[in-house]
Amino acid sequence: MGCYDSVRATCPKCKTKVEFQTKVGPCDLQEYPETRVPPQIAYGMHGDTKTCTCGASLKILVSNPVTRVQMHVEEVVTEDEEGFGY
Repeated sequence: MGCYDSVRATCPKCKTKVEFQTKVGPCDLQEYPETRVPPQIAYGMHGDTKTCTCGASLKILVSNPVTRVQMHVEEVVTEDEEGFGY
């Protein structure tokens, strides 16, 4: 049996809580409400679908999903390079 995390979302049709399971992230059986999902998990679940018990087809959508993040690299000067090393 594998581990996972869960996001509990509200069905917009019947207001029932629906559980979406994910293996994105730490997978240590954490439960998150739909309004407080860590970004890594939310982005990994973007587009996941499930059917509610009322019959509504649900899809997870992340507002303004980030698909790429700009990064940069900078040089780190160590104490030895500054002349303070022994």
